[in-house]
Amino acid sequence: MGCLLWMLLAGLQLQAAVDKGHEIRVLAPSDQYPYSYVDSTGRLTGFSTDLLDAVARVMDLRLVREVKPNSEVLADMKAGRADLSQLHLIIEGGDPELFASSSFLVLQGVLFVREGDRRFLSLDDVKRQRAKLASGRVGLRYALAQGVDASLLQQSPTDEALRLLSRGQVDAALLTRLTGQAQSRRMGFTNVVPTGYPLKGYTVRYCYAARAADAELIAQVNEGLDELRRSGEFDAIYTRWFSEYEPPRFTIAQVTTYVVCALALALAVAVWALLRGRALNARIARQAEELAESHSILAEAQHFARLGHWRHSRDDESLSSWSEETFHILERDRRAGPMSRVELVSNVAESDRVRFGKAIAQLDDHFRAFEMDVIFLTRSGLRKTLHWRGRPVYDPTGRPVGSFGTVQDITERRGAEQALLQSERLLRVLYETLPLGLGVIDWVDGRWVVTALNPEALRQMGLVGTEAIGRPLAKLGLS
Repeated sequence: MGCLLWMLLAGLQLQAAVDKGHEIRVLAPSDQYPYSYVDSTGRLTGFSTDLLDAVARVMDLRLVREVKPNSEVLADMKAGRADLSQLHLIIEGGDPELFASSSFLVLQGVLFVREGDRRFLSLDDVKRQRAKLASGRVGLRYALAQGVDASLLQQSPTDEALRLLSRGQVDAALLTRLTGQAQSRRMGFTNVVPTGYPLKGYTVRYCYAARAADAELIAQVNEGLDELRRSGEFDAIYTRWFSEYEPPRFTIAQVTTYVVCALALALAVAVWALLRGRALNARIARQAEELAESHSILAEAQHFARLGHWRHSRDDESLSSWSEETFHILERDRRAGPMSRVELVSNVAESDRVRFGKAIAQLDDHFRAFEMDVIFLTRSGLRKTLHWRGRPVYDPTGRPVGSFGTVQDITERRGAEQALLQSERLLRVLYETLPLGLGVIDWVDGRWVVTALNPEALRQMGLVGTEAIGRPLAKLGLS
């Protein structure tokens, strides 16, 4: 009788814990348009809001939201005042106090300028012409890393940066394309446009984030996001919010429909062939040959691209595997099998070893994806530049079971990039120092407009660069 009573009490406690676990305390930013914000009616809305509602529905989670300015969300999360942040920006190196979900938005940074202004198409233009540049905290950090003079920079939130640009108080704004377009549309700035040239290395990833100890909650969120992607609901929510800024794209549901139709047609053909009894054994043999040929083509494609893949199992090391090209890139005898994590890190150049080892450990222990370039020391003594990517792998219950990733030999590409950079620098020096007047003019709206003039051209014509650039040629007063 006592044992039965104890089991009943334990069951009630377990049920209470489960019920409590479904009440997720969420911090929702009120000012991050169009992802999480309060509209004119006082209602919380946005892409991240709708997406999290959908995750909660498919995973049977009960959300209790607290709305506050984004500037307070991160501190409150680290202080343990909530279970989940509705909008979290992933920065390089991650945040050891928080545990991030898979990214639901990956945005590219671009320069925004006033419509018709072609003076600033890159950060090199900004640096060369000493233009005033407005951006948020992440953008400013990127600009400084690219060598932009700090005196040219003005830290402003997205809406303020667009307002300054629209009024001509700054020359350009450094923002992510999607956020900048959405904000400028909302604020009615028709004279502000993106340049169309993504900035290399300026990538912003948004996700949901929980406290570092709450991996189970993030696993549930990741599973919910995967389910929404499989069902096509993720694409429907994305299209509802952002279709006016991006061209239409195929949804998962559409692709699934096409695949199902193709498979149905293939099945009908197979059944017809079976009923007709036309050399079924020969067909099976031929399909086996085609499958083997596909594997051969895949291996050949990986070899041409110098791109290999790897898979690591947390539960059983014997299930870990490398592709043929991975063995080739790392100059490893296939009979020796994949390297251990320790052996892999020990073969990385000392300058990259700590960073690479930390990324591998974060992937194994905290299930955080990574992407980086490292110098790898091969058995033959070569120093190869390798691009590594890794992400966690989950089973259907959301439990992490290992990791998957790729490794690509980019040694030649990096060398070519360095050679191109040196050539560009040489051409720039020649352009700036040759004792010949050189310049560029463009045909714009029926007239010739000055795009660039080197110092010698300015000297010969008696012009000042800042007043000549961007002006019609006919208005420079030249004979």
